Amino acid sequence: MRTSDRAGYRSFVIDPRRIEVIDDATAKLYRGMSPTRKMELLAEMCRAEREIVEADLRSAHPDFTDADIRCELLRRLGVPESIAARLT
Repeated sequence: MRTSDRAGYRSFVIDPRRIEVIDDATAKLYRGMSPTRKMELLAEMCRAEREIVEADLRSAHPDFTDADIRCELLRRLGVPESIAARLT
């Protein structure tokens, strides 16, 4: 569920029924990673998310220009319009 605050940022309300708990082996793996490696994984996940959303947009809207794709991608990723306007 999404809500908006006064600044126009979108925030999420956490639904406790949808919280997933990782298993002990995965938790141990993450605990053993350096902060740098964790940030590298985060960057890789964010890049993959952008690529998947962009591919979906191009498939669903073949008439969109690159600028249209960029604008919609930013919107879907929750970037406020005031900031997105400066990035496109």
